[in-house]
Amino acid sequence: TARPGSAGDRARSPRPVHSHFERRGALRGRQRASEAEPGQLDGSRLQRLGDPGDPRRCQLGPRDRARSAPRLGLGVAAGQGTGVHPSLAAIEEPGRVETIEPLDKGSLYHEILYRFFTDMRKAGNLPLREADFDKHFAVMKKTAGDVFTLFESRPVGWPIMWKFTKRTVMENMEEILRLEAADDKWTPRYFEVRFGYSARGGEEDAELSQDEPVEVALGRDYHASFRGKIDRVDLSKDGDAARIIDYKSGNPKNYKNDSLKGGETLQLPLYSLAASSMLEGRKADTAEYRFVEHGYKQKHFNQLEDENQQKNLEMIIRTIIEGVREGLFFMHKNNSCDYCEIRRTCKGMRKVLYDHKKDDPRIAHWLKMKKIQ
Repeated sequence: TARPGSAGDRARSPRPVHSHFERRGALRGRQRASEAEPGQLDGSRLQRLGDPGDPRRCQLGPRDRARSAPRLGLGVAAGQGTGVHPSLAAIEEPGRVETIEPLDKGSLYHEILYRFFTDMRKAGNLPLREADFDKHFAVMKKTAGDVFTLFESRPVGWPIMWKFTKRTVMENMEEILRLEAADDKWTPRYFEVRFGYSARGGEEDAELSQDEPVEVALGRDYHASFRGKIDRVDLSKDGDAARIIDYKSGNPKNYKNDSLKGGETLQLPLYSLAASSMLEGRKADTAEYRFVEHGYKQKHFNQLEDENQQKNLEMIIRTIIEGVREGLFFMHKNNSCDYCEIRRTCKGMRKVLYDHKKDDPRIAHWLKMKKIQ
């Protein structure tokens, strides 16, 4: 199948804005939209991104609205001032999917790890012990098998590619389990901790989760409310400290230790603040990304107590929220367009447009924010 915008597709259409597949998918989605609730999808239905009920959506509006940490960072990476606007994206037909989509693969890892650690906690087997590795891995294999079966109800690719995916996932899980068992300083305690929205029947930790958003003080006269879901919260041996773990299926080369990356990597500091609020007296001043497909490598953010980073975080969030309120769409010549939902509007003119607008006083704060590391 030709990729959208390929040479063959351009030759067939005088208006190379949407590929044949995208047009066909959009038509099918519109024809069937009345048959399902927004957000439901199958092989030929449109997926609604950013519906009000979606916890991933960054809501716009008054200060009492909660914002999602991943979406704030995503908006900055795409050049928005912003959060996310509702959009429509065509979903490929199951028979045409060669291999599992990256987002689905990330969900696959999350589901396996959530179920495994939850079962280990119920059985009283946390923290994991190196001496019991074989027993733990047997549980991991059964858990993964159940999740693989669950995921086979959706497009996972050709049988041979799905078989390869499952083998790769299990090899990575074995490595993850060995490294987890060797960590004797922390105990995994809470998993999929929800805050800022009500339970929807999905996987979550009912003990620590809360419906209320977490309000963060940003200076003496500014507060912002956030909502989200934390992959994992660990407790120290004495129970006085907490550590945030956020699983990533992407590449660690795009992350740096103790970096806010100009507003693009806000999950760890915001989740740390949220967990510290929910844990009542225990500080989550240690937070790590764990890269499940890259040897379980770690990138951390441990500077919540650093005064300069506190000021940087405050400035970043203020800039993003004020940009949303004023309806500003910032563009930068170095922005990644991978996640931008309206990237076709630029058509390769990003640098030209940036050079034309970079001296506008309204962009000054945003340019200052982009320099923060």
